[in-house]
Amino acid sequence: MKHKYSRDSHPYFPETNVLPNWQKRSLYNDNDADWNSDSVQSSKCLEFAGKHKKPVIVMEPVKGGLLANPPKAATDILDSLEAKASYPGWALRFAASQDNIITVLSGMSTIAQMEDNLATMSDFKPLDNQEMETAMRAGEALAALPSIPCTGCRYCVKDCPVGIAIPDCFDQMNRYLVYDDLAGARGGYKGWVTNVLGAPASTCLQCGQCEAVCPQQIEIMEELTRLAEILGSVGE
Repeated sequence: MKHKYSRDSHPYFPETNVLPNWQKRSLYNDNDADWNSDSVQSSKCLEFAGKHKKPVIVMEPVKGGLLANPPKAATDILDSLEAKASYPGWALRFAASQDNIITVLSGMSTIAQMEDNLATMSDFKPLDNQEMETAMRAGEALAALPSIPCTGCRYCVKDCPVGIAIPDCFDQMNRYLVYDDLAGARGGYKGWVTNVLGAPASTCLQCGQCEAVCPQQIEIMEELTRLAEILGSVGE
């Protein structure tokens, strides 16, 4: 029996009682912004690993750097606790405070980031109940910001006649809408989504097949037009 494994998306995991012996550990995205995300499903991934007694290695605890400078809706909540932790420190501690975690992988590009990570993890203290509740509320505040409500089911991709990777396009658009990271969203859209995964959003034929199968009833054609104007406006 063949199983399809995903790095971080719970629905693709096999519903079996025993995982293969070679899979000694699991690698998941885990951060407070993705904890209850429909597409990443960090909490469900950790629950699944725990069910099968697999230790977990966490990647992207700071969500590719986005949680190092979160929106005001989240910082207002974090700052209300008067904790001395940096925003990346909050994210690292949230990930490392979960059960069954053996390693937290955090990318660093400056000496200051390395020093902050070392300060957070050298004398590690898990989030207490009040801090965990605060982190959860900050994640909920992020989730409540206006975004495209795509869950990544990919029903739309199968029927797209030009092969647009619609959920991946929407991931980048939400990076801009939620985190105001236009440069990062354009870079991800142009460098990865359209160069590797599929056709540009501007090639949409407006056939409507995607909208006919979308469980979230997203106005996909309209969103793709808006996305092409904002993220593909330079050299698409």
